[in-house]
Amino acid sequence: MSKDDSTGKIQWDRLIKKLSPYTVQKGLRYLKHYGLKEFWIRLHERFEPEEVPYGPWYEAYRPDEETLEKQRKRKFPDGPLISIVVPAYLTPERFLRQMLDSLLAQTYENWELCLTNGSPEDPDMQTVLRSYAEMDRRIRYQDLKENLGIAENTNAAFAMAEGDFIALLDHDDLLAPNALYEIAAALEEHPEADLAFCGSRQVMLDGVGNRTGEEFDRAISDEHLKMISEDWRDLYIGDYIGAPSATIYRKGAPEYEEKLTWIVDVEFYMRLLQRNPRFVVSKEPLVSIGVSENQLTESCRTDGKLNIFEYGFVMQEFSLLSEEKYRQKFIQIALKYKMPFASLAPYGIPKKEYEKAAAKKRREDFVFYVGVAKRKVRKAFGKKQFT
Repeated sequence: MSKDDSTGKIQWDRLIKKLSPYTVQKGLRYLKHYGLKEFWIRLHERFEPEEVPYGPWYEAYRPDEETLEKQRKRKFPDGPLISIVVPAYLTPERFLRQMLDSLLAQTYENWELCLTNGSPEDPDMQTVLRSYAEMDRRIRYQDLKENLGIAENTNAAFAMAEGDFIALLDHDDLLAPNALYEIAAALEEHPEADLAFCGSRQVMLDGVGNRTGEEFDRAISDEHLKMISEDWRDLYIGDYIGAPSATIYRKGAPEYEEKLTWIVDVEFYMRLLQRNPRFVVSKEPLVSIGVSENQLTESCRTDGKLNIFEYGFVMQEFSLLSEEKYRQKFIQIALKYKMPFASLAPYGIPKKEYEKAAAKKRREDFVFYVGVAKRKVRKAFGKKQFT
């Protein structure tokens, strides 16, 4: 459902099942920051009836053991070596074992794990890593002298990679057993591609890493797939590819832009596709991704100044100012965070265009709130006509 369409029906039984102190607290924070309209739209996006319930759909899709065995026996004459890069720091033992076991279960065998341990003083991590490395030579790890931070820990893991393609995983991510097989098969069919990505299962975690019970699937829609296939610059309008854990790209790709934090992935994908616009995609949820409320992306979500800087940076980098759809995206970002025109002026946004969009948003907000008020009156006084 688009941001402008809030007429869909919420699946209330799903919403009630998801209620918990964590989700209620998170919802109240979202309501306080973004207001009633954005909160209502978000609610519809998350709890509209799914075309097919996720659980049964995934179980129906998931290959049976016979299919998985056929995948294990298939030979890839030119199958790429895929380097799984994992920066780890104080990883709980159960997460570490689950992640490692998901790699060992892969039906595609030409992979290597490149893990940097930013907490070499942790005896549990040492024991687990040593035992798995002894069990399988594809598992390699490097003890860092100290925790260097997420960026440097990741760079150290990248430096270990010897593969043709790179995949980045977090310590609480899991791969479906056929994940690398599906990607390798797609790349074999389209050897010209430098990028592959897939759908994912988003698993919400609380501040200490425990599951909150809120989970949902994410995959690119047909509409958005068509958009970025025709013009990769449309990634500026939305991150339709998803988290880095759901991507694999050819070694030698450009480095991440150090000036960005919130849309750093989007900017990276845009530069990758600018160089080679060919990619392959699987909509199946081949990776389970843990999403913590303490992650950097969650804190960036409410920072208006940071969003203006980063979207402005990317607009200038890729010379997007000349096209209205990209200017409108930038303007909507400013309006969302209640940023004045002065924040957009340095990037060349016309003042009249900003004022027109702001007036339109005020009208839409007015209509929305009137609609909410009418529904409340109807609820309070029954189904009497109220106009």
